[in-house]
Amino acid sequence: MSLTTNAASTCYCEPETNGCGAYFINNVTFSDLDNTSGCSPGTFVFYDDVVANVTTGCSFTLAGSMSSNLGGYWNAWIDYNRNGTFETTESVHDGNTFSQTFTQNVTIPVTALTGATRMRVKMVYNTNGATNSACTSPNDNGETEDYVVNILPPTALPAPGILDATTIKCVSFTANWQAVTGSTAYFLDVATDAGFTAMVAGYNNRAVGNVLNFSVTGLNASTAYYYRVRASNCSVSGATSASATLTTFPSNTCYCEPTYSTGCGTYSIRQVTFNTLSNTTGCSSTTYSYYTSPTTTVNRNCTYTLTSAINTSSGGWNAWIDWNQNGVFEASESVFDGTTTTQTGINTGVTIPATALLGNTRMRVRLAFSTNSNTGSACTTIADRGETEDYLITIADPVAGVTVARTLTECSPAAENFELNDYDPTATYIWESSAD
Repeated sequence: MSLTTNAASTCYCEPETNGCGAYFINNVTFSDLDNTSGCSPGTFVFYDDVVANVTTGCSFTLAGSMSSNLGGYWNAWIDYNRNGTFETTESVHDGNTFSQTFTQNVTIPVTALTGATRMRVKMVYNTNGATNSACTSPNDNGETEDYVVNILPPTALPAPGILDATTIKCVSFTANWQAVTGSTAYFLDVATDAGFTAMVAGYNNRAVGNVLNFSVTGLNASTAYYYRVRASNCSVSGATSASATLTTFPSNTCYCEPTYSTGCGTYSIRQVTFNTLSNTTGCSSTTYSYYTSPTTTVNRNCTYTLTSAINTSSGGWNAWIDWNQNGVFEASESVFDGTTTTQTGINTGVTIPATALLGNTRMRVRLAFSTNSNTGSACTTIADRGETEDYLITIADPVAGVTVARTLTECSPAAENFELNDYDPTATYIWESSAD
């Protein structure tokens, strides 16, 4: 007579306890497996029709809960080598803590044999799980449940579809791409050349998670950048996408936008005047506004009066003008530094430096109610009520000096008319007479 023994992978030990009592496994989840059950006869059960599909090199969450609110000790194993034995090296949760539930991150080894294998989850009430093997039948209440785990090899993924960048700023942008089915993570490259030989520090095959967009920061203004992305299925990286390109904005277009923790309240900027600029406003819903109109042109080496007014009461005021047009209001660019919180507004003369860059730039006026605003920068978020207003202004050179001369005789008529063309209405002209 001859016989053939069963494969080792079908002959697992079947531990028992002294019955479940009120201490049985109520639910187990793992990857796409989710099984709710009651106490099984004999305190051991194999759910051969409940399958968890997993991939080598990937991580999955294993979780369990029991019926009693008292708790128990939990253990779990996966037979990675499919030899019918839950070995010590195949333990995926070694419970030495008494709890009603457990959660464990499980990474499937890349060396695990692919195909169907067995997972065991074991809960015992009073026996410390750290001393409990997969086959021990403890003299206690509890339950053991086995499940099928289908281990799959990773598959190479296609390239994601690349999308245009959004939220482009001076030193940052958001990279975007389309989803790839089966991806568990994406990897991003950013470079300053189309061949991706000049990689941006920190963005060479950067892991960005299982997301479809990522904020790229720490860049330079007015610079062309290229980005591309790859999908990954745990241990296997997919094909690289086509590249997208963009150019960051000039530095003088990307100013910080400060906020106030409690909004304006009744402490908003009511009016700002500077040379020919005059603007009357109410509270902005965001406590920050940028006005490109009204605007004004001011000349190097000339002095102009800057004034402001609060909507009610008083507060602390600050003002800056970005003389070097680098998009930052530096300490050296402060034109009014309020030292008290009792000012109803600004009234100060501002002399335009001879070194100020010509062209468009920004002026910022800030107000804070009870917090002396000179303790913060132009960008600080102030824990108070108040408002910030920015204005577009233009720096110009003064009109070249104009001389109009005429010689008059002693008996000339009592009145003479002079004409001056191409004059600057913001400049001051002096008329002089001489006997020679």
